[in-house]
Amino acid sequence: MVEKTYGARYRLRVCGLLEVDGKVLMVKNMGVGEKGFLWALPGGELNFGESLTSCLEREVYEETGILARTGEFLFLSEFINKPFHAVELFFEMEAKTTEIKLGHDPELGAEVKSIGEVKWMSWEDISSLSDREKHGIFANSIDPDELKKKSGFLKR
Repeated sequence: MVEKTYGARYRLRVCGLLEVDGKVLMVKNMGVGEKGFLWALPGGELNFGESLTSCLEREVYEETGILARTGEFLFLSEFINKPFHAVELFFEMEAKTTEIKLGHDPELGAEVKSIGEVKWMSWEDISSLSDREKHGIFANSIDPDELKKKSGFLKR
């Protein structure tokens, strides 16, 4: 269902880096990576007529139940993991709430488990994942501060 809805087309996504007490908010997306999932920052597809900040705040809430405010633009990355292709804009975010509630993707419906897990992860937890299990933006980043210092277009 995930591949049918989002595969074989180009998408513009907005993603957020939320860090609280040294932990980063992460979402386990089902049906994306080679093993069927990919850990990534929360975010989603921009709707026509929607602002980037509104999109990001909506997506973070839908996926995690967390209310957050969009901060500074960090960088752009291109995600290609056939059949998926997306240009992703990454922003720093500030959490207004921190209690997680496992959400779902409204475009797929609540019955489709496109989000397997949501949790606050330490950088050690993220670093311990294999490259196949996590989004490419985490390559060569030692900690969230280093990730925040990346800018421009990240090529992978």
